[in-house]
Order: sequence, then structure tokens, then C-alpha cells
Amino acid sequence: MNNKEDTIGKVKLDYTFYSEQNDHSEDSILDELLDIVKNQDRKSYGKAIIEHKKWQVLYHLSPFRENIIAWYPMDKNTKVLEIGSECGAHTSALCDKAGTVHSIDSSYKVCLVNAYRNKDRDNLEIKVGDYEAFLKNSSEKYDIITLMGGIPYTENILGLLKPHLNEGGKILITVNNKLGLRYFAGYNDDGEARFTKKALTKHIEEQGFKDYRFFYPYPDACLTDVIFSDDRLPHKGELNENVRNFDKSRYVYFDEATAYDSIIEDGDFASFTNSFLVAIGDEKDEQIIYAKISDSRDFRFQIITELYKTRTGISVRKVNKLPEGYEWLKAIKDNEDKLNKAFNGNVKICPSTLNDSYLEFDYIEGDGVDKELKAACATGNVNSITEVLDKYYEIIRYMKTDDKFAVTKEFKNVFGEASIEEESESGNIVNIDLVFPNIIRSNEMNTIIDYEWVFDFTIPLEFVFWRGLNYSGEISSLDSKIKDEIYAHYGITDEKISTYQKMEESFQRYVYGDMVRLYDYSRVIPIEAYDVNKIISDNQILTNDKHNLEEHIKGLNNELTNIRNSKSWKILKFFKIVH
Repeated sequence: MNNKEDTIGKVKLDYTFYSEQNDHSEDSILDELLDIVKNQDRKSYGKAIIEHKKWQVLYHLSPFRENIIAWYPMDKNTKVLEIGSECGAHTSALCDKAGTVHSIDSSYKVCLVNAYRNKDRDNLEIKVGDYEAFLKNSSEKYDIITLMGGIPYTENILGLLKPHLNEGGKILITVNNKLGLRYFAGYNDDGEARFTKKALTKHIEEQGFKDYRFFYPYPDACLTDVIFSDDRLPHKGELNENVRNFDKSRYVYFDEATAYDSIIEDGDFASFTNSFLVAIGDEKDEQIIYAKISDSRDFRFQIITELYKTRTGISVRKVNKLPEGYEWLKAIKDNEDKLNKAFNGNVKICPSTLNDSYLEFDYIEGDGVDKELKAACATGNVNSITEVLDKYYEIIRYMKTDDKFAVTKEFKNVFGEASIEEESESGNIVNIDLVFPNIIRSNEMNTIIDYEWVFDFTIPLEFVFWRGLNYSGEISSLDSKIKDEIYAHYGITDEKISTYQKMEESFQRYVYGDMVRLYDYSRVIPIEAYDVNKIISDNQILTNDKHNLEEHIKGLNNELTNIRNSKSWKILKFFKIVH
């Protein structure tokens, strides 16, 4: 490299520590990535992943990669060093949150991809070269140093990072767990470095660190949905997204969701989580204990829900993941006033306070209505279940107004066309996401704790009730006969269900907009997971039913004979090769 420095857009590249000898690049895939980031913006990477149909493109460019760091608190005074930045999977999120970001990677072409995808960032400097050489020869200090995948964690690396940490600063590392449940369940990591929590704790303390906190990214540290901690561990039934092997095929030896439920019940989740995220350094008075990233939505709706532990208790905060998402927080705050008007004191709306960077809610102690429903469903008694559902429907009906239902332009924009009778009970300020967990019973009062999806045009209230049933795990687990009785009891016919399903599909399209979801990736990059129990079962059927197998083979041979006698020589040639 002839020059020691270069610029791409507003981004400075520093080649002081670059060595071609240490540059090991996958040129073919990097050329594809470079072409994408040069010609497309950040919001269109999802579509590029669909077009290229490659795990490597997904790995480097998916916006879901940002989730591991997008929730972590930092401000515009924060100076960050990102070790092993790769193609910038985390860099964009760091630039959104911090004041200054220095990213380092040994690959020239990898750094080019990072620079082009972030070319409009005036707070980013990319150091192209060996991170060890930089650390040994630089005196710069940072508030946060990240080590999140690009460079594997080793026992001695913390010693290199420690001298570059400002007083009160943090080192953030991600490490896969040697005892992660997915590895027992059939996922193979091809020998990547993994550590147990006990071993990792020992390494941290041996490097002289006394303060550190473990977080548990789920499903893992690569494509993260939720961040748990020892102060907010997962509950039974929460861990249902366990097959995320876009990179390779895998076996499934057992149902991980069921296994997790047993592990959670025994209090052992921290030992069997798939990955760790460790924040090493002094703690502040406020601590995030949980973060849920809602990013399978249109970019304007993407938020992060966080639980904070403070000196006075727990608070709930909603934070915009992307800068434009702040407008959505303002809209949610407006919904509070709308619902207070709609419910007129019959139900409490959880109060919120809008700050410059987040929307904060009171933390309401109590049980969700879903807990009462779960107890009723466990009895299998329809009368017990409908008794709970009657009270739930009563809460929904507080939103009722005298307005006749009408398919307005605003309605069609969200819910599409719908054949609903004008006389249907409707409201003109309606929270459609009034599902069971969003209603807390505390001190004999019902409190609505979430109100993102409130609309001020007429919507049939029965649709809200149907959504509650449709998204209830308790109702879904009931025997089909009992479910039919419940729907019949409330007059929800098959025709109505069909209408509401179409409305829901239209609403979901409205919510995710142009966002490409992980579900969409799986259509072009198939997740091949082989159920071992099914393979064994199928093999037993074949073994124990030799006669049927022989008949099946005889039938195939007859089909081949017919093909050979046909005039389609191309097909004949093909089957000769196969045979």
C-alpha cells in the first residue's frame, strides 16, 4: 500500500499497520459484497441477500447482525474501538450510537466493503491492518472496546485490550458456549473456539477484572432476537426459534424448545445458552437486564424494548433502533392519550414519558391475563375458559363507539378490503394488539402495558378478540373440538375467520413493509434440519414392512419401463443416467 491514508466518502482509512502477508480474503464473495455496498443503500441489503442466495452475503450484510450491539447503551460522547470489524456488520449500529468509532480488520478488501457501506459516516475511521500491532504501538484509549466475532476470543486477548480502556470503560466480547444446547441437539460448528461460562469467568478474573456481567443473546450472538441476563432469564415457552442454520445443514436430535423449558424450570439456562455476551468493566447505577429487538418490521417501526434495573426499581424503555424510528416513539406516546379517551377510566393505560432518545413506561407488577387463561385452559372445561374470555372481551368492548363500520381509505391501507357488516360492533380508536399478555391485572385494576398499534378509524372489535385467540398459545394448545366450541360460543364463523385472517395478513404486510425478514431468507437459503427421530422412524417403517417396500420398487420399475418405451429421448437419457 503506497499511501498511509485514504478516504472513501467521509470515512478515513489508515494503512499504518497493514501487511499483505497477513491479508487472507475470500476474494470472490468480497467482490460481490463490494458491488452491493457500492451500488445499494443499507435498507436494500435484505433484497440483495434474497437475490444472491448465499449464506456469506446474509452473514456480512443482514441488518439482523446488528442486534447483538444495537441495544447496548452509549451516547455521542462514547469513543469505540471495534476489533475484527469484518465487513461492518456491527459498525453501522456503533456509528448510529457512539460519537467516534475506530474499526480495525487485517483484510484490505473487507475494510473497503465496510468503508463503502458507511461512506456517509463522519464519525468512522477504519484501521486496515493487524490489531495486535495496532494495540502494541498505539496509546489511544477508548470507552468501549468490542470483540464480536471477527477475531475469535482467546485466553490472553483481554490483556492486550486492557491498557486501551478509559477509566470506567467496558470491553464487550461474544463467545459461543461449549455447552450450548444446539451443539447437543445436532448443530456442528466445525471446530470453532468455544468456552463454558466457568472457563470464561476464570479467564476474565485472571486478567485482573473484578467487574463483569454476563448476557445471553438468543438464539445466539450472530442473529440475535433477545438479550437475557441473570436478572431477567427466559420464561418457559419463550425460546421457540432454535433452528437458524443458514450456514450449513444440521441434524435435530431432540426438540430444543421442550428441552429449554426443562432447563429453565431447573434454573440452568445460563449453563446451556448457545452464546455469551460479556460486558467487562465497572457497572453504572442503571443496568439493562433485558432487551427485545423488534426488527422484522418496516424500518420506521423498528424499536428495542429494554428493561432497566435502577436504584428505585425497574423501568421499561422503548428505544428506536434506527434514527428515523424516533417518530414512531412519538406516535406511541400519542396513543396513550387516545386510549385514555377511548377507555374513559374503565381500564388503566400504563403511563409513559417521552425523552430525547427513548420512551419510558412505568413497570407494572402483576399477572398478565394470559396466566388466568392458562389455568382455565388446563382444566379443559369450556365454561371455565369462556368465563375468562368474557372478561377479556368486556375489556375490548370498552373501545366501542356508536360509529357504523366502514371500509375507509385508511382502513384499506392497513387491513385491505374486508366484507364486514356495518352493524358490527366497532370503535374509532382501537388498540388491535390487545392480546392477553398486554393486559396486566394489578390491585384489582386492568392495565394495558403496550399500545403501539392504535388506529383512529373504525375497526370491528370482534377482529381484536379474534387476534387475541389467534395469538394465544393457551388457546392454540387446546383440543380442536374445544376450540370449535369456543369459536361457536362467540359466533365466530369460518367465514369470519377467513375475513380476519386476510385482514391480519394485510396488517402484517403493512408492519414489515419493505423489510426482508429471516423467514424470507429461509425461502432462498433453505434451512436444512434433519429430524433424527423421523429418520429412525421412517427407517423402521421400511425395515418392518418389506412387502410394501418391494411393491414400491416394483411400481418404480414399471414407471421406468413406460418411460423407456416413450418417444421422449431427453427424458430417456436422463433416466439412464439416474438408473
